Amino acid sequence: MSPFRILLVSLVALTGLSVALSAAERTPRHTGPYARPYLIPIDREIDDTLFASAERRIEAAKAAGADLIIFEVDSPGGAVSASIDLGDLIYGLEIPSVALILKGAYSGAALVSLAAGDIVMGDGAILGDCQPILVGPQGIEIVGEKIQSPLRALFRKYADRNGYPRRLAEAMVTEQMEVRRVSFPDGTVEYLEPAEVEDVTRTRGEPASSRVVVKAGELLTLHAREALEYGFTGPLVKNRAEAFERWGLSEGRVTTLEESWAEGVSRFLLSIKALLFLGGIVALWMELKAPGFGVPGAISIICFALFFSASAIAGIATELEIVLFLLGVVLLILEFFVIPGFGIAGVSGLGLIVASLYMGSVKYAFPRGDRPFDLRGPRDFAMEFGAAFIGAIILAAVIARFLPRTPIGRRLILSPAGGGAASLTASAAPASAHAATLVGRAGVALTTLRPAGRIEVDGEPLDAVSEGDFIERGQAIRVVRAEGNSIVVKKA
Repeated sequence: MSPFRILLVSLVALTGLSVALSAAERTPRHTGPYARPYLIPIDREIDDTLFASAERRIEAAKAAGADLIIFEVDSPGGAVSASIDLGDLIYGLEIPSVALILKGAYSGAALVSLAAGDIVMGDGAILGDCQPILVGPQGIEIVGEKIQSPLRALFRKYADRNGYPRRLAEAMVTEQMEVRRVSFPDGTVEYLEPAEVEDVTRTRGEPASSRVVVKAGELLTLHAREALEYGFTGPLVKNRAEAFERWGLSEGRVTTLEESWAEGVSRFLLSIKALLFLGGIVALWMELKAPGFGVPGAISIICFALFFSASAIAGIATELEIVLFLLGVVLLILEFFVIPGFGIAGVSGLGLIVASLYMGSVKYAFPRGDRPFDLRGPRDFAMEFGAAFIGAIILAAVIARFLPRTPIGRRLILSPAGGGAASLTASAAPASAHAATLVGRAGVALTTLRPAGRIEVDGEPLDAVSEGDFIERGQAIRVVRAEGNSIVVKKA
């Protein structure tokens, strides 16, 4: 080989080496030394409860004088709104922050990781795939451009400040993008879309090389060595201890802030809120059907109190939702016991109760101009509350039919003023001595039966109880049976 060709090959090799090094080298932004480092695990699905917990732990670290916060991320992602909240919270920190990814940061967790001032990845870690989706009856649905566009803007904002390739960051969100790795003769490397390559070529000349990194129709998901090559992370680590050594720390010097027990209980209660809705609705119905305050009323209070307490701990419910709920209950009580029939008070009461439960379940219950509206919250609430409401109707029918005949049902008898008793479907108000002879006869309700009240049969006023149904005053009735000294009727 001639000396000229040897020189040419050497120059090409050195150029290629310099390009590779420039792409792979990412100088850590935060190297220490640090006196008060704190570690906050982000180790489950990102939702409102996790955001509220992370916010509390960040404030605790700041109050303790932290000079470095390490977010150890191992998460499949989660709700769009909660991921954005957590990302913006981390992005706005004045304290140096690092995302430590030893396993995987997918979807919203990738957004949170890029928000930190630096990323350190384990040798087998994964980063990327942040396309917003909804899981519906037809399977997985990809959310449209209205949400993808603001998400790309966030990825660009985080990438520009923290020194990550912005087009590659955007390609984690939108699969329609094609991104090319373009190297120039001066050794610089840029990641560009095809149209941008043409524009840059006109101003900077022909690139030394160009290759496709992300094909159109694919989402960018990087394993650790690709993230190193493309400038998302510095040198890879094997474990947490090796990462700490990079900042001159030992595990004993790093304070870990975990989720509190109350936050864990809140997360559990919100995961079963459909059951709390079911129990609260059925118990409230039982209490309204049997005037007075008893076991059903206490159960209803416990169910809804647990829900609103858990929601408040998660930073979702406020005093407004609780006031709306109580006002709705008051209107229902007025409708049942003060205002005859079912009208404005009853409809308004139900509307306020549903609205309060919705606002207590979804942090961003209504669209806002400064963020994409996360449809998953309203959809999840509609499914959970709908299932609870249908279940409550079925359970109420079963209770009305069978509970009064059980020993437990007979213990739930209330004694109204003037003697006697009223349960869900039976009243012990005294009937006439010839009650048995009235079975099958027709009459009219003199008062509203909820379920106890007064009827008239053949011109004779009598105490009676409905067979589970609400009977309005003036409604035609028929005596169906006599139980002891109680007359049981139903709508004719």
